[in-house]
Amino acid sequence: MAVRILLLAAALALSGCQRYEITLNERVISRPPPVPTLAELADEALATCVRQHLHDRRLGDPRRLRALVCSHAGIADLRGIELLSGLQTLGLAHNALTSLTPLFRLPALRRVDLRGNDELTCAEVDALAARLPEGGELLPPEACARR
Repeated sequence: MAVRILLLAAALALSGCQRYEITLNERVISRPPPVPTLAELADEALATCVRQHLHDRRLGDPRRLRALVCSHAGIADLRGIELLSGLQTLGLAHNALTSLTPLFRLPALRRVDLRGNDELTCAEVDALAARLPEGGELLPPEACARR
């Protein structure tokens, strides 16, 4: 019984240390996952916007970013945005987007503003809207909103 209590106490203690490397007798027994780098973002304008949001919110890990507003930023390519896995709100109004495919890999996404991205196809906009959870909101480019 005492062994079970000790194991339970150790498991609870370790669960609160997810961001720390844990060693026992100078051997690593738990190591946190590496923090992704913004080098994975294909578009420099997007990377600049993400860096600014991380700095403003004092976040070191891009996976912890919940909201990102990059309107009028000149963003054309969203490849790599999936590293922002905790993103719930995304403002991309008035950019130069031509594809939304990378957004399909953002599991927490609930609200997206795509107004002013007139090169997007309405079929792709509709596909993204269908992937949002119930209660999610998508503001489409004007051409798609008028249909």
